[in-house]
Amino acid sequence: MNTSVYMPYKSISPNILECKGLESYPGIYGTGFFVRFPPYCSLFYITARHCIQETLLEESETRLMIPIEFGTSKAVRFEGVMVTATDGADDGELEDIAVYVVSEDIPENEYKYCVSARCHCSIKTTWIAY
Repeated sequence: MNTSVYMPYKSISPNILECKGLESYPGIYGTGFFVRFPPYCSLFYITARHCIQETLLEESETRLMIPIEFGTSKAVRFEGVMVTATDGADDGELEDIAVYVVSEDIPENEYKYCVSARCHCSIKTTWIAY
């Protein structure tokens, strides 16, 4: 079975890390994707924590750049990032997730790009009465 027909290629973006002073030499560290979880209105960018951990340091001069247009310096702006905690135990139960909140204070055409590139998720909840 060819599962590539189910891959949301439009939703996948490279994680480009740009370091202050070395803007001409960005690096690609994994991939991520845009998603919106109803009923929340915010748009999120999800990636693996280990791919962007260099940007998480308080004194870091490295930032995540998700291009809006390839070949230009236009990039998605984020309001913040939430990461899963790691306990340092080597028990195979490592949560490795980083969730960026896309800024709502960006030009409309840039926000529409992010919305058009998102994965479509629906969460269905079944309530069971005991």
